[in-house]
Amino acid sequence: DDADDAPLFTVVRAGHSEVSELMDDVSHEEVVEFVLWYRACLWKRLQLKQEATGKFYLLHFVNDLQDIALLSAREPRFFKALGEVADMVHDLFPCMSVKNSMVNVGWL
Repeated sequence: DDADDAPLFTVVRAGHSEVSELMDDVSHEEVVEFVLWYRACLWKRLQLKQEATGKFYLLHFVNDLQDIALLSAREPRFFKALGEVADMVHDLFPCMSVKNSMVNVGWL
């Protein structure tokens, strides 16, 4: 089945997020926990795909920069939480985030 060979990727549309409002509404720990949970879900999908196809796969993260103001988007509290997650996921989910792309297109 062609769908079995389709790459797994996740798209982050940073220009359509209100990160400061998020960090005002939830705790640092909740953000870290949610991102780790999401990564665990992606890792499980990756494992199931590998078992079903007998092939090794990597997950591709695409950061869509359309409509993003680079200076205002730098929410220090959010990036601190992401930094903590990044330190953990390398051991928890090896090879998961090897491919990353930064794009600025609206049609993706």
